[in-house]
Amino acid sequence: MPFSARSYWAAEHHPDVRSDLVYLAWGLRNYRRSPTVPPPQNAWSYIVVLQGSPTIVFKNQPHRLSPNQAVLASVHHGFEWQGEADAYADLLVWMWRTCPTVAELTPPTGGCHVHCLHKESLGRLQALHAVCRQEVARPDSLTRRSLRALRGLLDVEFARAFGTVSPKTDDQARVEQAVRRMREHLDLANPIFMLRDYLQISSARLKRLFADAFAESPARYYLRLRMQRAQELLQDGTLSVKEIAFKLGYKHPNDFSRAYKTFHGTHARRF
Repeated sequence: MPFSARSYWAAEHHPDVRSDLVYLAWGLRNYRRSPTVPPPQNAWSYIVVLQGSPTIVFKNQPHRLSPNQAVLASVHHGFEWQGEADAYADLLVWMWRTCPTVAELTPPTGGCHVHCLHKESLGRLQALHAVCRQEVARPDSLTRRSLRALRGLLDVEFARAFGTVSPKTDDQARVEQAVRRMREHLDLANPIFMLRDYLQISSARLKRLFADAFAESPARYYLRLRMQRAQELLQDGTLSVKEIAFKLGYKHPNDFSRAYKTFHGTHARRF
């Protein structure tokens, strides 16, 4: 694909967009057939590899990249791309005039970071790039402010991806949110509707999440939390069995006593 036909946006061609964003690029590239112009020396470059294995050259040192990898190159650190004649790469690129808004993310002057991205991080970065493209395609009086906010989100996503702790998957985060929500509301007879509304997912999806995480249904897991809490309250000895039953949302103490005996195998008594 000739350079002129590539998918990109450059601030120098759009003086109506006044922001720190210098350049956006996306789509397929073949760096052997269409060599690139070196990036500006006053820009911070954020790169995400979606497909292909292009070679990026820093300080005359080639680094072969892989899909789902991200690169952050600091200002005053020029680089170039290399590729094979029959090989295409699909990239997302942002270039900004100013340094990252997250200090921990900033590489040394003239340096760079290269890291692998988690699937969820990759999806969020693709969405961020799409919103950036939409903003520069239809600029208005709020575009500069919007791009500044998007830059902040971009830096946070890169910082999390480049950190030493692996980011949680979306499913892991949902399960943690569901369990936390259950613990906060142990007085419900059935938490399924609450969790569906809170997480904005279907009952089937909720069941799959708990089956994968705990090998049991959300209702069974919720019962386990209620019965564990009941045991803690009985051991505390402050409340009567009847008071504990009402505290945990049971309308009749006998229903609580039966549930407790079925789960624990013993009668509900204060210790």
